[in-house]
Amino acid sequence: MKDLLAFRRLRVPLRFKILITLLCVVTTVVTVITFTMAGIFHDDKKTYIHDLTSVIALHMASEADSLLRGYRARLLVVSRLMEEKEMPQEQKVNLIKNLFEDFREFVLISRYKEEGEDVTIYDARVLKEAGLTKDAFAEYFHQKSPCVPHTKYRKKYRQTSHTTGSAGY
Repeated sequence: MKDLLAFRRLRVPLRFKILITLLCVVTTVVTVITFTMAGIFHDDKKTYIHDLTSVIALHMASEADSLLRGYRARLLVVSRLMEEKEMPQEQKVNLIKNLFEDFREFVLISRYKEEGEDVTIYDARVLKEAGLTKDAFAEYFHQKSPCVPHTKYRKKYRQTSHTTGSAGY
């Protein structure tokens, strides 16, 4: 009991009490500031990620648009060459061969008229490298990617179709 009385009589100086109180206040303020800043940082990071994703999507869309415009321009050149009646056949063939060499993504180009397929041009070098024949590729192309529009739309629209070959064929 003497110890208990001695403990109660233990006096804490006022300076020490003020120091402990200030320490608790400063710790609380720093904790609140830290959690507030962490929340702001996470919100800012989330906004940054969304903005970055948006910019990347816009950039990819712009690249795809440019690529498709290039495809369209080259297809128009080939179609105009195919429809040209005054140019000698040998010159047409050489120009189209050069276009196939410059634009390796083209393997087959078909022109359709109202009565059906009119002309089909192949890149023989690419078919030979792939181990395909013209007939086998045309059969695959027409089965997997039918590009002839319905008869009633043929007069109004020109349709361009593409397909990519897989490793199996």
